[in-house]
Amino acid sequence: MHGSLSPDILKTQCHAVGKNVFGSKALGRLLWELVLKQSNAGQSKSEHGGVCSVSYSLWMQMQRHHQFSRFGKRIFKETGLALERIQFQSLPTCPELSLIVAAAWFMANVDVIPRCSDKQAQLISRYWENYSPSIHAA
Repeated sequence: MHGSLSPDILKTQCHAVGKNVFGSKALGRLLWELVLKQSNAGQSKSEHGGVCSVSYSLWMQMQRHHQFSRFGKRIFKETGLALERIQFQSLPTCPELSLIVAAAWFMANVDVIPRCSDKQAQLISRYWENYSPSIHAA
């Protein structure tokens, strides 16, 4: 396994992060689609490691994005994790951290996570292909 004990556990983690941490069932489905594409649900090594394949350059963009940082209090309240203390090196080895970071990035860049699978696929595609400071840009 590349970052998770099993695809079923990883799917549960995606939905738990979406619903329990960010209050969005649609975000849980989006995260699941993301890990299916990036790491085949933890079955394959992703490009940058971990289930969400967060690159160092993307991580640095996340750190500078003010909307990303605004989720720190919510993440701390729901998980006890301090967003500003998460280390890049931990993302490839800890699925929960990778999911929380990716979820915060999505939430920082859209007002509402789309429910439609086609719109979610577009969001994932723009997120990973552009590595832009904002998904709204372009």
